[in-house]
Amino acid sequence: MAEKTPSRDEAIRLMSKNPNLIKRPIATRGEEIVLGFDVTAYMKIDKIAQVERTRNNSSPENPQWEVRTIGVIGAGTMGRGIAYASALGGYRTILEM
Repeated sequence: MAEKTPSRDEAIRLMSKNPNLIKRPIATRGEEIVLGFDVTAYMKIDKIAQVERTRNNSSPENPQWEVRTIGVIGAGTMGRGIAYASALGGYRTILEM
């Protein structure tokens, strides 16, 4: 894998067989992507959101940054439950088996 980035389908297959490859959670804001529990990176994303709120005259109570899509890899008992609850909550939900 170090020489060549796998295709989307190959990456999903690899993550399904080896869940340890998955860095959770995954958060994005514009071009910024944070993998895993990186407090400094989350603070950077939050700083971007604060600048955007200031620019858009919105308050923290009415943020322009919201969760719209939840992706779940694995359709076992836990994955199905998370996907089901996410869909019931009104989120666009993607379930990869």
